[in-house]
Amino acid sequence: MAVVAATSTSLTYQGRIVKTDGTPLQYANVSFLFQIKDPSGACVIYQEHVTGINMSGSNGVFDVPIGMGTISWPAGPATVIDVFNNSSAAACGVCSGYTCTAGSSTYTPLASDGRVLSVSFHDGQGWKAITPDTAIRAVPLAGYARSAQKLGPYAASDFLIKSDINNSGAGSVSCNGGQFLTWDASTLKFGCASVSAGAGGTVTTVSVGSPLAVTNASTTPHITIPAASSSQNGYLTSTDWATFNGKLSASDLASQNAAGFTGALSGDVSGNQSSTSVDKIKGVAISATAPSTNQVLQYNGSSWAPSPLRLPAAAPSVSGQALVADTTGVLSWQSLNSGTVTAVNATSPLSSSGGATPTLSLAGLSSLGSAHQILGMNNAANGYEYKSLSGTSNQISVSHGANSITLSTPQNIHNAASPTFAGLTLSGMSSGGFVKNSGGGVLSGGHSVALSSDVSGSLPLANGGTGATSFSGSSVIASNSGGTALTTVAGTVNGSVLQHTPTGPAFSTASFPSTTSIHQILYSSANNVVGGLATANDSVLLTNSSGAPSFLAKSSDHFSQYALLAGRGAGQTLYGGTTSGADLTLHASSDATKGDILLNPSGGRVGVRHTNPTAPLTVGGDIHTHSGKFAGYMNNAGGNAFEAASIEPYADSLTSGTESSGLRFWTRVSGAVNNVMDLGSRIYAWTTVEQFSGYTVHNHASNNANGHQMEFYKSRGTHTARQPVVANDNYFAIVGSTYHSGNAWGSPSILLAGVATENHTATGAGSAFVFQTTANGTTTRANRLIIQHNGYVGIGTNGPSYPLHVVGDTYTSGYYRSPNGAIQTSDERFKRNIATINNPLEKLLEIRGVTYDWRAQEFPDKKFNERHQLGVIAQEVEKQFPEAVITDNEGYKSVQYTALVAPLIEAIKTLYQKLNIMDQDKASKAELEAANKEILRLQQENTELKMRMEKVEKALLSGHG
Repeated sequence: MAVVAATSTSLTYQGRIVKTDGTPLQYANVSFLFQIKDPSGACVIYQEHVTGINMSGSNGVFDVPIGMGTISWPAGPATVIDVFNNSSAAACGVCSGYTCTAGSSTYTPLASDGRVLSVSFHDGQGWKAITPDTAIRAVPLAGYARSAQKLGPYAASDFLIKSDINNSGAGSVSCNGGQFLTWDASTLKFGCASVSAGAGGTVTTVSVGSPLAVTNASTTPHITIPAASSSQNGYLTSTDWATFNGKLSASDLASQNAAGFTGALSGDVSGNQSSTSVDKIKGVAISATAPSTNQVLQYNGSSWAPSPLRLPAAAPSVSGQALVADTTGVLSWQSLNSGTVTAVNATSPLSSSGGATPTLSLAGLSSLGSAHQILGMNNAANGYEYKSLSGTSNQISVSHGANSITLSTPQNIHNAASPTFAGLTLSGMSSGGFVKNSGGGVLSGGHSVALSSDVSGSLPLANGGTGATSFSGSSVIASNSGGTALTTVAGTVNGSVLQHTPTGPAFSTASFPSTTSIHQILYSSANNVVGGLATANDSVLLTNSSGAPSFLAKSSDHFSQYALLAGRGAGQTLYGGTTSGADLTLHASSDATKGDILLNPSGGRVGVRHTNPTAPLTVGGDIHTHSGKFAGYMNNAGGNAFEAASIEPYADSLTSGTESSGLRFWTRVSGAVNNVMDLGSRIYAWTTVEQFSGYTVHNHASNNANGHQMEFYKSRGTHTARQPVVANDNYFAIVGSTYHSGNAWGSPSILLAGVATENHTATGAGSAFVFQTTANGTTTRANRLIIQHNGYVGIGTNGPSYPLHVVGDTYTSGYYRSPNGAIQTSDERFKRNIATINNPLEKLLEIRGVTYDWRAQEFPDKKFNERHQLGVIAQEVEKQFPEAVITDNEGYKSVQYTALVAPLIEAIKTLYQKLNIMDQDKASKAELEAANKEILRLQQENTELKMRMEKVEKALLSGHG
C-alpha cells in the first residue's frame, strides 16, 4: 500500500511562560523572535519574528506558528522548510534585533544533521531568551523529502536527474529544437540527436491553415494554395502582377516623391506635383501676404492673415512672473505685487458688513458703553453686553440684566463696630501729615486742622508751652528776638503804625495824612511825614534835582529825553521823537549789533531789526520759538527748516466738488514751486519735478457711522494736469525709518502700501494691500502679506490662488475646522525615490496609542486646551518613522498624523497576507486530515479484503482437498 504524505509551510511552537514571581505571562501584545541555527549553534540559517500575540487570559500558554511571521534571514525567497534541506549549503547571517546582514561563513550540512532552535520573546518590558536552545533532531513533518535517504521505497539511484539527460557522454552537449532523446548503452546516459533523411520515422498526418489546403493528409499528403480573389486569400496571378508593378515603389515613398502623379490638386491645396500651393485652411482663405519674422496666421473673421506674435520671445527672468497684456494686446512677463480687497468675512463673535471696506462688529454690541462698565457675555451666551460695576459690603458686584456675578475682594474689610488692625502701615502720606476721622469711619490724611472741630482744650503757644489762652485788648502777637516765645505788642495812640525796631515790632506815631484828594499819590518827606501830590490831566510824573516829585503836562518838551531800563551791562533805552508822529524805539545799547524794536505809528507797523517796516510786522531775521513746536527761516529758500515765500488763502478742487479754503505755504527753488502745504481741511505735499503724489487728510465731523478717516489721493501727471493711475502704481504708502549705529537715518524698513492692480478708469479701480518688513541682519524689505484685488490673502506668495494661500508652515493653538476635510498634494508626477515601507506592522507595534492631558499650566504660551486627548508620543513615532516627526527651534516635537496613513495601509496588507497564509495552512491541514481518513478507510478495506481472500483461499484449499 502506498502511503499518502503531505507537507506544511510552517512549524508549530508551543509552550508556557511563567514569570520569575511564579505568575504566568498574560500580556496582550507579545512578540517572538525565532532563530534556526546549525547543530553547533554558531551559524544563523534562518530568523523570523512574529508580533502581536495576545496572551491575555492564556495562563501563560502559547501556540505560535514558525513560518507565518516576517523573515529577516535569509535575504532571498525562502520558507522555514528550506532550512532543513541537507543537500545544499546555507549562508550564515549576522543578526541584531530584527535586522540581519550576510556573514562571512557558510554552513554545509551533512545528510544526518539536525538543527538548533533559539527563541526569545518580548513581554512589554524587554526581550527575554527561552533557555536552553531546542535541538531539532528529525525533519519536521517529513517537510523536506528531497533531503531524506529514500523517497518512499526508492533510493536516489532509482531516479533520473535532468542534468543526466543532456551530456557529452551520449553524443550531444545541448539539445536544440526539433531534436529527440537518445540512449547510449555503453555510457548509460541520455543524449539528443537531430532527425535526418533515412534516419527512420513515419509521418502520420499533415495539417495546414488557410489559405493552404491538403489532400491525403495521413498517407501521401499534397499541399496546394488557391489564387487570390476578392473573397479568397491566395497567390498573386500574372494579371495582378502587372497591376501591382505599376504602383508606387518604396523608394518613391521614402523620398516623398509622388512619381507618376499628373493630376491637379483642389480644395485647400491647388496646383500640381511640381507647383503646389496651400490656399486655405479648413476652407478659409489664406492672405496672399506672406508672414514676416515673429508673425503668425490669425483668423480676422474672413481669412487667415499675418499678425504679430504677442507672446514674449524669451522665458521670464524671475520665477513667479505672469503674462500680462498691455493696451495693445502685447503680452509680457511681469511680477504680480498688488491686489484688491473685495470682501472680508468674519466668524462669530465678529460679523462683517461685507464689501471692500466692511465694518466689523462684535455680536450683541451696537454702541459704546458708559463709564465704569465692563464687557461680558450675556445670559444666552450668544453675544456680548456691557455690565455695570457696583460695590457692596466686602464685595464687588458685576451686574447685568438678569443676574449678577459676585467677586470677593482681595483685602480683609472690617465692618464690625470696633475693628482692630495689627501692624497697620499707611502709604501715600506726605511728610508731616496726620490722619484724622473725616466722619462715617473714614480716615483721611492732610496738613490742615480745623480748630473749631479738630482741636479741644488749650493750644500751647510756644515749644515749652506758656499755657496762655488770651491777651490784652487791641494788641498784636509777635515772637521774641530768639523766636522761642510769643509776646503781645500793645498800641495806645489812635493812628499809630506798626513798625519794626532793632528790639522788635512797635507802634509808631509817625504822621500820615488823614485824608487825600482824588487822583493824589502819596510820597514821603522828612521825619516820616507822608504827603499827597495832586495830578493834572495828561501829566507826566517827574522829579527835580532834589528828588522831589511833581507832575508836568505832556505839552512840555520833556519827551525828547529817554528812559533807561534796568538790564544787563549799560541797559537798554526806550526813546522817541519830539512830535506825535515820531517812532518809539527800544534800543539794545549793550549789543555790538543793535537789535532795535521800532514802533511806527504810520499804519501801526512794527519792525524788528528793520528800520522801515512795510507790513504790520516786519522781521529782519529768523523767527524762533523755544516751545520746540516751530522754527523756521523766512525768505531763505533752500534752508533746512520750514521755509515760506508766501502765505495766502487758497482753495483747490480735488474731486467734482470744491474743498474749503485754507492757507498755502510754499518755497521756490530756482523759480519753481518745490513743496506746498495747504492748511485747512486738507494737507498737500508735492513737487513740480516729480509726478503728482498728493496726500489729503480729512476730518469729517458729521454724525455718521464711519467715524474719522484718512484719505489718500493719487494721480499721475502734475497737480494742474492730472493723469489716471496705472497698474502697479503705489497710490499710498506708510513707511517707517530708524536712526542706526552708523549715525544716520536708514532706508524705510517697514511699509504698508496700496497698489493699483489695473489701469484705473471710471468703472475699474482694482487694488491690493501690501505689507513689507525687513528681516534681522538685512536692510532689504520683502513682501510678507498681500491682500489681492479678489480678496485672496497671500503669505509667502505674491500671487495667492486661494482665499488664504500660505507658502510655508502654519501654527494654531486651536482647532483647524473644515467641513470638507484637508487635502494633501500626492501626485506621482511630483515624486521620486518611491519605495514601499519595510516592516510596517512591526514598526507600528512599537508605537503606543495613548490618552493624555496637556500640561497647559506649565506651557501657557502654547494655548493648550483642557480636553482629554487621544494620540501618540512623538519620540516613539520618531524611532520608527522619523519622516513623520518635526522638531521646532526649541527642540519640541510634533507628529504629522496624516503621514501615519501610509504605514497603516501597508500594515493592513501585511496582516491580510498573514491571514491568507493561515487560511492556506488550515486548508492544507484539512486536506491532510482528509487524506489520513482516506488512508485509514483504505487500510480498513485492505484488511477486510485480506480477510476475505484468506477465507477464499481456505475454502479453495478445503474443496481441493
